Amino acid sequence: MLTLVTLFVVSCSGNRVQTGNLVILLVDGCSSSSLSVARWYRSAVDSLPRQLNLDPYLCGYVDVSSSVSPITGSSESMSVFMTGYRTGAGYVSMLPAAGRYGDMLPVDSSRAYQPLATILEAAKAQGKSKGMVVTVEYLHATPAACAAHSKSRYKRDAIGCQIASQNLDLLYGGGRSYLSDDVRGILAENGTTLIEDDLDAFRACEDPRQWAIFADTDMRFEIDRDSTREPSLAEMTAKALRQLSKNRKGFFLMVEGSKVDYAAHANDPAAHIKDLLAFDDAVGEVLDFARKYGNTTVIILPDHGTAGMTIGSGRLEYYAAKPLAEHFGPIAGYKASAQYLSELIMAAPAEDVRGIVREYCGIEISAEEEALLLEHKNNVTEDYMTALYDPTLQGKIAQLMSGRTNIGYSSGTHTAEDVFLAISGGMDSEHRTCKLYD
Repeated sequence: MLTLVTLFVVSCSGNRVQTGNLVILLVDGCSSSSLSVARWYRSAVDSLPRQLNLDPYLCGYVDVSSSVSPITGSSESMSVFMTGYRTGAGYVSMLPAAGRYGDMLPVDSSRAYQPLATILEAAKAQGKSKGMVVTVEYLHATPAACAAHSKSRYKRDAIGCQIASQNLDLLYGGGRSYLSDDVRGILAENGTTLIEDDLDAFRACEDPRQWAIFADTDMRFEIDRDSTREPSLAEMTAKALRQLSKNRKGFFLMVEGSKVDYAAHANDPAAHIKDLLAFDDAVGEVLDFARKYGNTTVIILPDHGTAGMTIGSGRLEYYAAKPLAEHFGPIAGYKASAQYLSELIMAAPAEDVRGIVREYCGIEISAEEEALLLEHKNNVTEDYMTALYDPTLQGKIAQLMSGRTNIGYSSGTHTAEDVFLAISGGMDSEHRTCKLYD
């Protein structure tokens, strides 16, 4: 099997196509229908054209099923993008053992747990610069699949050390609490400048090898981001392009809009849309670079869908007669994610709950809704991806917020849909068709 990247960099419809720079922009957990919601949001709320930066480059769909299931997770999905081999649930750029419940594809047990070379490692072998930009922990599933090998995405200590040992030219993202003594020691040995929670130092640093890590775990949702403490995904991407392009041999860059997935899991509409638009801003930075300097292939896609966000829900009547403003309801007034609201409510006395929701959502909640939030005031989860299904304060707030709009979700889990594919560069008008797998 061949990766999408290999098809573009090495061959396309039998003709050799070469590129100096490769940028993969991955939006985690983004159903294709979310693009439509984001476009309409731009029109209804921001009074902007109903088009995203990635739209002109949409060219197809990608099957992201794993060796085990039609529904995939981030580690196995990014692993096949990086290596060309489908693998099982939770594997990180490594061949799987036979699945406990069976496999959809043949699995060679004699090769179980064999590490698979990644595109990042191929770029390293060619003398290219290499970097990763994320908004979750730097050793989360997607970056791990680019730069590490493991039979489990949760072996964080080993994955962190492997990523640090790749001698990356840069890594920007979250996860300060995962900077173990071993990781710190490896970075010191290979001459990497480590910046922790220091936005000014991040902006000023020109060192050839640099990590900038913000937040103990994941960075804030875009809607909650304090611009004096954390850079946007677009700013980190723009700086990564400046740094990596100093190498005349070219570079590999992976940029992840990581927390679109988190918001989708929780059915948190405002956080979902804002993080998707923030990702599209980063796409704009890369496309501007590619147009200006050329010799750059840009690939944009999700690793899987999550939650099936749509305009339309089971509670919507007379849908064909509803104007745009009514579909979005008060969402223009949402100033925070359900996560941030939960933090405010937990820290406040009970009598302040209605005022907090009014201030940050612009809506008046009923006595029943107030009682529901107070009932779950101390039920919070560190895993935002389980917020909807566990009886959590974050999940109840998200349901309240989405319930005031006509934004609907099919679930709070990953979905098995084919995901969208957008490509710029690396092919001419005669070669507009590429497959992910042979």
